[in-house]
Amino acid sequence: MLGDYYVLKNVLTKEECQAVIDQYDPQCKTSRVGGADNMGRGKLKKNTRSSQNAWVIPDDLEKEGMLDVAIAVKKMVRTYLEVSRDIFRTPIDHLETPQFTKYEEQDHYQWHLDAGIDHSAFRDVSATMLLSQVDEDFTGGMLKFFPHPSSKHYFDRGDLIVFSSNYAHRVCRVTSGTRYSIVLWGGRHSPEKTTRNEDLTNNGSWGLAN
Repeated sequence: MLGDYYVLKNVLTKEECQAVIDQYDPQCKTSRVGGADNMGRGKLKKNTRSSQNAWVIPDDLEKEGMLDVAIAVKKMVRTYLEVSRDIFRTPIDHLETPQFTKYEEQDHYQWHLDAGIDHSAFRDVSATMLLSQVDEDFTGGMLKFFPHPSSKHYFDRGDLIVFSSNYAHRVCRVTSGTRYSIVLWGGRHSPEKTTRNEDLTNNGSWGLAN
């Protein structure tokens, strides 16, 4: 039986995490809930989610000056694909555009599932890469999983936490500093290979991941 989540320690170095932060922090905009956010859809629901985010567009990683960021992101994605295949027994055929997230003081994300309807119906395995260090860069901001709301476990900078997209989780309120992370979602089936959600082909998805 699988555990609730699987953690890969030290997937990225401190320097790699900082390179990603430096690249995407200036691009952040207010986060939305629901819809294909990277197309400007979704709703502002501050009571549910208070944060900012940017999108890690694959083509941008090939541009001049992006080598350090590209190495870090591709290492993270490769590790996610391996864990999905080998630990969760879920080969990923479709990988959505990764989301860079920024939680400042008092920001949070209430209990939610990553899988749902529309584009999220294709999500099977999710992951979070923590880019900043608890108690150094921020306090609070714990990633918690249901039914363990009182868990005291903290994750460290460079850790990749992989879990089922149907597993309820939350990011607790940040009490000081800034918490940075990247979120990944993937699934066994590509929307392009089904009759559902036909307009997803234009929302910036990564398409085939392998």
